[in-house]
Amino acid sequence: MSNHKKKALRALSRANKATQGSGPSQVRVGAAAPLTSKAIAAAAETAAAVEAEVALSSVVKVSPVVRNSTDREPGVLRVIVSCYERTIFALDATLPLPLLDEHDPLRKNKSNALNPTQQIADSMDAQIQRILSKGKSDTISRADGTTVTMKPRFVTAAHVGSVQALAVSHNWVASGSVDEIVKLYHARRCVELGSLHKHEGSITALAFCGVRAEHLISGGDDGQIILWRSKDWLPLKVMKGHARGAIRGIAVHPSNQLAISIGRDNSSKSRMGHGEIGKTISSMRLWDLQIGKCAFRKTLPFDAISVQWSPDGLLYAVVFDRLVQVTSVTTGKNVCVYTPPSRSHCAAFVPCQDLDTQEERYILAVGLENGSLVLVNVHDGPVSAPEGGEDEDADAKPFAGHVLATIAAHTNRIKDLACQDGYLATTSSDGTVCLWDMHPLVKWASAPGVDLTLEIQEANHPQCVGRYHSGMRNICIRMIRVQ
Repeated sequence: MSNHKKKALRALSRANKATQGSGPSQVRVGAAAPLTSKAIAAAAETAAAVEAEVALSSVVKVSPVVRNSTDREPGVLRVIVSCYERTIFALDATLPLPLLDEHDPLRKNKSNALNPTQQIADSMDAQIQRILSKGKSDTISRADGTTVTMKPRFVTAAHVGSVQALAVSHNWVASGSVDEIVKLYHARRCVELGSLHKHEGSITALAFCGVRAEHLISGGDDGQIILWRSKDWLPLKVMKGHARGAIRGIAVHPSNQLAISIGRDNSSKSRMGHGEIGKTISSMRLWDLQIGKCAFRKTLPFDAISVQWSPDGLLYAVVFDRLVQVTSVTTGKNVCVYTPPSRSHCAAFVPCQDLDTQEERYILAVGLENGSLVLVNVHDGPVSAPEGGEDEDADAKPFAGHVLATIAAHTNRIKDLACQDGYLATTSSDGTVCLWDMHPLVKWASAPGVDLTLEIQEANHPQCVGRYHSGMRNICIRMIRVQ
């Protein structure tokens, strides 16, 4: 076994132990010490001074809808979207309330909620008001008679070019653009904090890592992957793994100890009979965030578009132009290979649970060029190595992912997906943002004895419970629960 594979296995072993352990793990890079309670308290005090410490651009006038925690409504998912038109906007999707007593204080707070559209419009200039006026929310009634409202929380013209990367945590929102700048926002106060300047190319990938988003990872066309510390937004480490090539995507392992990056490696040397001078090779790299170094490198068959980890960290999906591969980290083998009928752009894992074995299983949601949302079963392949030794393992074939359902979600290509708490958010170049209730699908897939090789009935399809028309060409979408 090569040294690179040994390093990768050791890193994966540490990550899996951290994922299964009871205590949270911290990211340590170089000489940076793990954050203590004292350091966290200091970070909270520093947050107020970030505006003076970071290279600030002009502060955009965006006003929070809710002034204090007592005014918030329960069951709110915040959907943040970036656009080609240099814009970032956020929607608050209010989920149906459970059956509460009429004297419950949560029920009383509903009447005190502020009008988000009006308050935002009162605090913005004419340009932002024109952007906001394009938006339109559709009210869709569910089968049980309840509705999910999607109202704008804030909108801002963030960059001078299209916003191609987006990362969200409970404290921060980071956006990256072709202007080579990473913009920072406070997720709850909805104000711009400043910008980060170190990349020498378009920002193409962003991801927060750490239990409290202690670090931000950014990647760009310059081939650099930079680790920033959110305490003071200083760059801790510059990782140059993709030689002179563009970074296409970054995904952080649930343990916060590993990260996968995909990108292009521009080779400057020819290999005897195996390549040409200047040939571009697409590759995937596994980064050990404990030491800030590459633990494993793998050449990809095609240019990869995006990469995603499963919530348990045992699977990862790589999306290509006409192919989606799901790989097990325990065996290193592809457990599912899906060939879509149209170009694929994005994918997201939808978690289920087998009620018979209590094991986690996943359905992969894939967004296509033709606007279709495809649900694929990924669990019929060789997740574990077969018995009989290496000879049989070498002959193991990945499962050709079975399509459970194909849904006409949008009229144009689906650019990005985000899954949170049983809801899936999709965004498209047609300007719409859709929120899908995945609970009917999860309930069906988790039932005892269900056959995941059969196409599901329409009654178990995900239900579109909210739709918002932005009037712009959307690119990235992220979603978090704010209450």
